[in-house]
Amino acid sequence: MFKWTCFAAALIVSGVMLWMLNDVRVHIRKSVDTVNRDLPMILDKTRDSADTMSTLSQDIKQLRELVVGDQTTRDANIVAYETEILKLIENSGGKIGTKKLIGTGLSDPVPAREWVARERKLALWDQARSSSKADLLNRIGRSTVMNRTWYIDTGDKSTKSLVDWVKANHAPSRDLENQEDNK
Repeated sequence: MFKWTCFAAALIVSGVMLWMLNDVRVHIRKSVDTVNRDLPMILDKTRDSADTMSTLSQDIKQLRELVVGDQTTRDANIVAYETEILKLIENSGGKIGTKKLIGTGLSDPVPAREWVARERKLALWDQARSSSKADLLNRIGRSTVMNRTWYIDTGDKSTKSLVDWVKANHAPSRDLENQEDNK
């Protein structure tokens, strides 16, 4: 009797295992059918997206060349350079403004953090128009509205032009003109 009980239990376990295996097979078949049905459409959309991105990339390149012109002599690290400069100015703790037309001091001084926050919005435009680090530094040092020189007051009783202050406090900026002359 024990032998038949074991045999029956083995048949039941085998039946359950076969039923589970068939269920897995049915789910795999449904998944394969879904993939076979949808994959061509997904691939077509992926190809269309890649073509669109390629066209968009070419358009952006052409727009940049239209705005900036062909700049084959452009510095490769100009983005990193501007980031360094803006961080240096931001951490200065000073105030930035233009010189007063009458009197001494700065006209409408702005804390360096606020000035840098505004300047970051123009960063991409400055980089696109600049052909070198020296050119970029000069663009940062002048107001875009009235083309007036920016000055920085760090509280040490002297107000310096922003360009001169950067050159005094940022080693890579000190010899930009020498590097420009050597090119």
